[in-house]
Amino acid sequence: MQRESLVMIPGTLCDERIFAQQAKYLRRHCNVILVNYKDLRSLKDWPKHLLSKLPLNFSVLGFSLGGIWALELLRQEPQRINRIALIASNAEAASKVSNLRSQKMWATWKVNGPKSVIDEASKKYFHHDLHLMKHLPLLEDMALKTKSHVAKMTFEWAAKRPSGHAIISNYKNPILLISGEKDTMCPKETQMKIVQNNSFAKWIELPRCGHFIPLEHPKKLNQFLQKWLNTPTSNTKI
Repeated sequence: MQRESLVMIPGTLCDERIFAQQAKYLRRHCNVILVNYKDLRSLKDWPKHLLSKLPLNFSVLGFSLGGIWALELLRQEPQRINRIALIASNAEAASKVSNLRSQKMWATWKVNGPKSVIDEASKKYFHHDLHLMKHLPLLEDMALKTKSHVAKMTFEWAAKRPSGHAIISNYKNPILLISGEKDTMCPKETQMKIVQNNSFAKWIELPRCGHFIPLEHPKKLNQFLQKWLNTPTSNTKI
């Protein structure tokens, strides 16, 4: 049987390191392809550019804003995607609230720099202060290594993203949703909306967990992802 390829897309101001523990664990089970935003030049063209470099068929996982990108890949070439996982993400369209949030983050970036964006936003991202203290250096370093034009475009994507509900509602392969009980950025209502509209979707809510699931509960996430990857798809050959 051909070895599965798993594409992992990070969130805003993140890079491959956000998936370090997942990549290490899952490489025993599949070919892991870690995406970064270094070649992000155009919101319109980047998904096509990314798809041109990926295998013919693959599973895709997106964390936070990476989940919105994953849904865009699904919108453009659904026949190529074996499974999709949204980690601390959702299928909602941009709103006035998300638009204002993105504008504020970009304004903070321009005036005070990337570290200030992370220091301000990260207070809302973790449920436990100990997790915040442990992982803040990594978040700051990932932000500092993000180019300004990449930051601007990811903020714009968050502010302009289309709804993904129609495309994910019609998807007939395994869908995994994992969210944190204490994640104010991705409330349970957004997860329930997907599950109610698609019987292929499975939702797991982690108790006492905030937004950064790959860092807060890496072992649990690894186990859930392994089971998801083992779930048969319409493309599975028996």
